[in-house]
Parts: sequence; structure tokens; C-alpha cells
Amino acid sequence: MSQISLWFGIITKVKTLKIVSIMPAKGVIFSDGIESDFLSFNLVSGVEISIADTKANNFFNN
Repeated sequence: MSQISLWFGIITKVKTLKIVSIMPAKGVIFSDGIESDFLSFNLVSGVEISIADTKANNFFNN
């Protein structure tokens, strides 16, 4: 079962998003929509999401 208390917001250069898992097992996190390259995200694991210093090249817009 998943649970979330914040489902939208704005991330800036100075305002990051910090997430801590409270799932005892089988928690995962991924950013690109591809579940096969997930990171385990279980009890007391944490992540901080911010804006990158450099911009990635978009393959489809080159």
C-alpha cells in the first residue's frame, strides 16, 4: 500500500524536495517512468530532489 501527503509543489534552485520512506519493504523510487532501473526505497531511506546544475540534451529535439 502506498500513501502520500504531498502530491504537488515547486522545486527551485534553493527549494528542494526531500522524501523519507516509511515503507518497511518493497519500496522503490524511479524518475524516468521505467521501473526496471529503480532504486530500493525502504524504511528510513531518504532522497533529496533538486534542479541539476547542467541541462541534459534531449535526443528527440536535436
